[in-house]
Amino acid sequence: MTFYKIGVFSKLVNLSVSTLRYYDSIGLLVPEIKDEITGYRYYSNNNFEELKLIKLLLNAGFSLEEIILFKNNDPNNILDKKILDKEAEIKEVKKQYKILMSIKKVINENTLENDNKLLKTEDINILRKRYGRKCIYK
Repeated sequence: MTFYKIGVFSKLVNLSVSTLRYYDSIGLLVPEIKDEITGYRYYSNNNFEELKLIKLLLNAGFSLEEIILFKNNDPNNILDKKILDKEAEIKEVKKQYKILMSIKKVINENTLENDNKLLKTEDINILRKRYGRKCIYK
């Protein structure tokens, strides 16, 4: 098995030495060998694979704490929770998008199709006052 000192491993994986030390301190990416006397960290090919998983989960929106939970517990439970969280985020973003589109419509067209009732009358009045538009409900 090949071992890499932290500086070499850092360059190979494009992470700073301080990040690797931090990952070690929180138990996220522990080097294969840590010399008790010198404190030198030695990383192996296993650490490359582990880091690939960490990067994948980071790209999927996991926090470092969630990745630690993922690695130390049943990954399906963690994934199920993360999926539910993301579904809630998507729902909220869609709602915000609809509100933005309603605001745009009020400002640009002076009308509001009050189908979705996302904007209250007071919201429309604020927009009308601010932009000098006479907003009309259809």
